Amino acid sequence: VIDSTNLYAVKHFDDLPDGTLVAAGAQSAGRGRLGRVWVSPEGVNIYATLVAKTPGKPFLTGAVVGLAGIHLVRELLPEVSVFLKWPNDIYIGHRKLAGILCEGAGFEKGVLRGVAAGIGININLPQEALAQLDQPAISLAVVAGKTLPLREVLNRFAEWTEHFYALYREDPVELFGLWKKENRLIGHALSFQTPDGQIFRGTFEDIEDSGEMCMLLPDGTRQ
Repeated sequence: VIDSTNLYAVKHFDDLPDGTLVAAGAQSAGRGRLGRVWVSPEGVNIYATLVAKTPGKPFLTGAVVGLAGIHLVRELLPEVSVFLKWPNDIYIGHRKLAGILCEGAGFEKGVLRGVAAGIGININLPQEALAQLDQPAISLAVVAGKTLPLREVLNRFAEWTEHFYALYREDPVELFGLWKKENRLIGHALSFQTPDGQIFRGTFEDIEDSGEMCMLLPDGTRQ
């Protein structure tokens, strides 16, 4: 049990080898984006952070763990339709399965030396616990109708992460293409609320090479 796998990865960044996957049985201070709490009970879910010391395009480290999560689900439950919701969530249907939080690490004289790419995946969280969360959520156990062997699932996730991190280092353009393909909301009309409360409505037209969403607004302009 540690406070947060991301906090651990950032704090020990210099000591951990590139490509290390920090995993915890539970987190006492699990975090999501925008300061949200990530519920992290012991022994039921994956709480993990990739230590990425090849900065490249930092947002692509989130693509690494996101793609690893997608392929993990497809390996365990091939009949399930799973997709990425830009920029950092994994969904089954309209319910959230996993969240991703990337944070800069190893700053030296203002230069980013790496990223802590964290992910939380609901594996064996029961329905009654899911119902207590602040948004519609799902776990693999609820979908499968049975408890999954968490350690084996974590090991497979680590192997998928290693696979996609190697691709990130060798061919980031291919990795970006795979990640973009999994973002199923591209082409859909939606509303988007920024952290400061501003709401845009339009069509999710594309994902820029920088990782930014490009929205086509009703007046024909792009944001």
